[in-house]
Amino acid sequence: MQQINEVGEARAEPRILAASRTLGRAIGQSEQFQRYEKMTERMMADQEARRLLSEFQEAQQTVQMAQGWGGASDEDFKRVEQLREQLFSHPTLKDYFQAQDDLVSMLKELNVFISEKLGFDFAGLTKPAGGCC
Repeated sequence: MQQINEVGEARAEPRILAASRTLGRAIGQSEQFQRYEKMTERMMADQEARRLLSEFQEAQQTVQMAQGWGGASDEDFKRVEQLREQLFSHPTLKDYFQAQDDLVSMLKELNVFISEKLGFDFAGLTKPAGGCC
């Protein structure tokens, strides 16, 4: 019985691999992915956008660490909020975040479609099997 199962699995592997490659190509050719790639390149070329994003991430991390120690001040939170507002009003970053949201939405819809066909959470298979994350 075990041999039959292994043979069936061996025959299915090339089809699964081919389907995976086709899916990957289709995602890569999608309008959402193409726009995300374009906006990522634009963001990486925009020195001010990169500086602002880095400054926001650094401030956010500082506040998170301070919160862990019980020492985050109102001023710290205000600084993070000011930087967040600057982030989402910066044209390059605004376009980048929108492209990112559009891609994530498309991938979630794709997961729902595939999961319904398979009868289980397709994307759930990509999560780590254990650990803290």
